[in-house]
Amino acid sequence: MTEPWYERAFGSHYPAIYAHRNDEEAAALAKTLANAVPLPGADVLDVACGGGRHMAAIGRQGARTFGLDLSLALLRTVPETGRVARGDMRSLPFRSGTFDGACNLFTSFGYFPTRTENDSVLREVRRVLKPDGWFLFDYLNEAPTLAGLVPRSERTLGQYHLDECRSYDRDTRILRKTVVLTSPGEKDPLEWAEELLLYSPEELREAAAGAGFRERTIWGGYDGNAFDVNESDRVVLLLEPAS
Repeated sequence: MTEPWYERAFGSHYPAIYAHRNDEEAAALAKTLANAVPLPGADVLDVACGGGRHMAAIGRQGARTFGLDLSLALLRTVPETGRVARGDMRSLPFRSGTFDGACNLFTSFGYFPTRTENDSVLREVRRVLKPDGWFLFDYLNEAPTLAGLVPRSERTLGQYHLDECRSYDRDTRILRKTVVLTSPGEKDPLEWAEELLLYSPEELREAAAGAGFRERTIWGGYDGNAFDVNESDRVVLLLEPAS
């Protein structure tokens, strides 16, 4: 059986590929969040936490942070003070009503081939939140993403060389990026294809409502700027349980 793309893509090379997503960006988002919800003393879960940079930034605002990710390679890069678990976000290994808040950031959603599977992530987040909890949900914005889609690019990052090809299938709503990564220490290149099931902002809202959330606010970026459906790079939803 072929392993899912997300088990291949998020290896030890991942932090170098996305080095431009840095601590400063995470700090900006944590500050925006701190202005909207009480973070000191809150138990906050980062779903798909990766190497823990958002956990660290939110922790500096006074929260007790916990992380979950499927990638053992990325979990090993979380600082020793980080509290993490390895698991599948479709079935969170936590008791119901455990957390004051939760995050799913940097488009860590839409990884699965059906909307039912992806929407189950939202239902699981709702389950592990306390009744008065909150959920920060960050996803790419469909219109400017497709308008600015670059079919092919090459770049060198330290020891890595990347050749990336991008396409979008309007029938399946799959945004696909094929990556070929080479490095001096490897005989053969590493190849994978990232496949994201695309959601429009309205579809994100509908999926969240179906999982038992209501919208508190929406931002167009990590600095808390106003959302514009045609211009904003991000869809950053702050949600809360509907009942």
